[in-house]
Amino acid sequence: MQISHFPYAVDGTSALIREAQVKALSIPKTGLAVTVDIPCDDPGHPHDKEDPAKRLALVARHVAYGENIVSSGPLYKT
Repeated sequence: MQISHFPYAVDGTSALIREAQVKALSIPKTGLAVTVDIPCDDPGHPHDKEDPAKRLALVARHVAYGENIVSSGPLYKT
């Protein structure tokens, strides 16, 4: 699951971590549930647990079970 939008550091570290998470998708059988849009007051702990769970379930159904479903939004190529 993607790290939340909470500002872990002001030096851009959070953005670098998110970029590394996207790059890890080149590894076979991996997926990423985007959570940067889910409100979060506490570092890494969104109050709404249902939306991240639904997104993770879609990723699992696609990656682990091979279901032909939309499991993520668009990703940039460059």
